[in-house]
Amino acid sequence: YIYFNTWTTCQSIANPTKTSASIGTLCADARMYGVLPWNAFPGKVCGSNLLSI
Repeated sequence: YIYFNTWTTCQSIANPTKTSASIGTLCADARMYGVLPWNAFPGKVCGSNLLSI
């Protein structure tokens, strides 16, 4: 489950032609992947910051 979610997000970022969203509107919540605890704030990374992860 964690692998699939991570892979899907990475594919959306790597191949922007496969999604109608621009890089500025793509977000990932690291809490969803089990990387951060649920009470972490902000936990969400969006836009060009995703490219640096």
